[in-house]
Amino acid sequence: MLNFELLGMLYAAGSVKTGKNYRISLQTKRRELAQAFSGRLSAFGNVKADRVSKKVTVVKLVGRKEMETLLKGFEINPPFDKERIPSQILDSSEKRISFLRGFFEGKASIYPEKRLIRVSGKKEQLGEIRKLLEQEGIKSSIYSTGKYPSLYIEGKSRCESFRKIGFLTKEKNDKLENAFGWLTKKG
Repeated sequence: MLNFELLGMLYAAGSVKTGKNYRISLQTKRRELAQAFSGRLSAFGNVKADRVSKKVTVVKLVGRKEMETLLKGFEINPPFDKERIPSQILDSSEKRISFLRGFFEGKASIYPEKRLIRVSGKKEQLGEIRKLLEQEGIKSSIYSTGKYPSLYIEGKSRCESFRKIGFLTKEKNDKLENAFGWLTKKG
């Protein structure tokens, strides 16, 4: 079974390298994110998690066969383009929600005092994420802020509609619960 949460994390914060050293990896300071990515990636082969500093962990799957198996399962042909969300395979609400849960886990910031969930990135990618959110009944806006545009889910009612997506980790779900006074649905 394909894990669309893994695909979402890969598009949000992952890296796919081809050529001499085939690998799929994710670098993070967040321990729970490293564990979530590692657990889902391990279905495709031997996953290694290495501390590269006191706070940073790199989770990786090395090997051409393993990488190609993962990407082909999602109908993605190398080279991997993080800006082009594979919306053609996100053809059901269940797949979209799983993908969005992984994506927001890997890339979103939560601002409790402002009742705001924010994701920064390239305009094309954010436009695709906005369309997926709209298909799930969640309204969002894209603003130009600084170097990259940002997608905002802002206000109590919009953030409450995000409950159906939620996050993968306790850390982010707790932050939402504390900020908005409700418990988010976990995947």
